[in-house]
Amino acid sequence: KKPEPVAEPAAPESIESVLKELTRRRTGELIYTLENGQRWVQVEADSAGKLAPGAVVTIRKAAMGSFKLVSGKVATGVRRIQ
Repeated sequence: KKPEPVAEPAAPESIESVLKELTRRRTGELIYTLENGQRWVQVEADSAGKLAPGAVVTIRKAAMGSFKLVSGKVATGVRRIQ
């Protein structure tokens, strides 16, 4: 008898963390470093508002495998780099 395949645990639909550091690449994209150690780079233009370290942010799954960083009035597309 064949062993049953083991299902991989599903990735969470969203994560919430605190913004630890906000830096900018020489090319202009913002780098968001979260308290949990993850780093995300901005991949689309910012909406209204600015973030500062200490802000609570949520990273949500978006369409076609992309992700959105959301906090207050800020909602921007991001891609995980670390």
